[in-house]
Amino acid sequence: VKLRNSAHRGWRGLQNHVFVPSLLGHARAHAQVCEALRTRPSTGKLARLACAMGEPRTALNRDGVRSVVLSWPTAFAVVLAGALLFTHVRRRSANGLEETWWHGDVIAAAAVATLLVVRVTRQYPSGSAKQSKPVVRPAGPLATNVVFRLTPEERIVPALVASQEQEAWFDDIVSQICEVKLGIFYGELGGEELPSWKPGAFRRSLLGVREALGSSASAWPHGGTMHEPLDDIALAARLIANDLDVTATARVAREYAAFRLPTSGGGVLPSLEWITSGVALLPCEDRLGRPVIVIRPRYHRPGNIEMFRAGLRTTLDAVKAHFLNKRTAEFSNNNPLEQYAMVWDFGGASWSNADWEAFHTTLHEGTHHYPNMGSQIYVLNVSKPFRWFWSTACRFLHPKIRRKCCLVAPGNVRACMEQVLDPASLPPEYGGTGRPWMGPSEARFFEDQVGELAAAVYLRAGVVPQGAKPPRSDGGMGRSDECDKEEVWAKVLAPRKRSDASDCWCGCAG
Repeated sequence: VKLRNSAHRGWRGLQNHVFVPSLLGHARAHAQVCEALRTRPSTGKLARLACAMGEPRTALNRDGVRSVVLSWPTAFAVVLAGALLFTHVRRRSANGLEETWWHGDVIAAAAVATLLVVRVTRQYPSGSAKQSKPVVRPAGPLATNVVFRLTPEERIVPALVASQEQEAWFDDIVSQICEVKLGIFYGELGGEELPSWKPGAFRRSLLGVREALGSSASAWPHGGTMHEPLDDIALAARLIANDLDVTATARVAREYAAFRLPTSGGGVLPSLEWITSGVALLPCEDRLGRPVIVIRPRYHRPGNIEMFRAGLRTTLDAVKAHFLNKRTAEFSNNNPLEQYAMVWDFGGASWSNADWEAFHTTLHEGTHHYPNMGSQIYVLNVSKPFRWFWSTACRFLHPKIRRKCCLVAPGNVRACMEQVLDPASLPPEYGGTGRPWMGPSEARFFEDQVGELAAAVYLRAGVVPQGAKPPRSDGGMGRSDECDKEEVWAKVLAPRKRSDASDCWCGCAG
């Protein structure tokens, strides 16, 4: 009772100097509140105890602004004091007597609110609470004039358009891809069979979207020079994603051109924070020539969705760059739409790694910016808790995505991976003889951080972030692992200047 009365008097005095709702709503106000609590004598004991139990500290948030982060004791005391203020409501009963809410409910509500307010994830390094100006995060891993070119510099990427002799083959192969009938199947399929298109529907839609977009040079100004050209591969992938809707496909294609403008037509630069997280690897191709993206949720830490979005984009851009570097003038027989395979290894993951915001971001990026790039998704180490998660998440997935998923139990992981990958590319933990897929703490080389394929792409494009591990070799310059790493690394990190408009080709290759 004494604490209650003290807090009640203290918060009444506090209202005259500090706007109380800002206490939980604005990080900067925390420091002002605590300063007022320490200096004003009329504040109650519990209110002053809120700051005495723990000093406020500062941390860099995801936007690079230094904000106040309260410790657990401080946050609980502050939330408890606020709950005592806002829930100290008197009401009259039927017999006219005054009753007060039970303060046990108040304490329970304060504890729940504390769990919601205080961040329990990893914080950035703390600094001084006396700084009032925002601290800007250091500049990105590369200079601002560096462009991640997805196409090779020495040649123009050919635009692949199905000829009259290839029309029947191309229509049939795209229809099989849409129905998820091409691939390496193992385990339990995550979705039901998909209906087939009507004969000739794809051809009519393809001709319609070609006419709607007009000239490829105007639709995709950087197509074929900085990123992939606007050809039948790009249009077929978007037609599949939009169920042959010509209007929607044309809109998504135009949005893609706008999406590439901020990066001068190139890809999203890899950040040091992303490659050192160990969440994603691009180590090799599977037996069908599809690049394999390995996702390890056990290394994911929720709370920085912008870093995750940029990391997802740069990984998929690495896949695009890999395909464009090896593209010839003919369609690939095994992988005509240049798709990748994805492996989700849930081994070692827990509920602390679950992130619904990242899940929805992945769906959004796959729908708008990277449509239908994924061919199949192998979900490894499926446990009973994951099946509950899957039953909830699959309601948000398109039937095509559900059909692409192959759920593999822990006892069948090795057999599945041996069927998907060549033994020379498969790490020993999955029964192969290849290099191990190391975690972020064990990585010694750049290839260990991002995978062999991604490392080759980033090294070739000159976009390796400052602070990354050194490459395993010098990229084929005839030097061994024992060579002078500093000399090799200086060549790798040499910044690539942004090309002037006069130095870039315009229009679409073909």
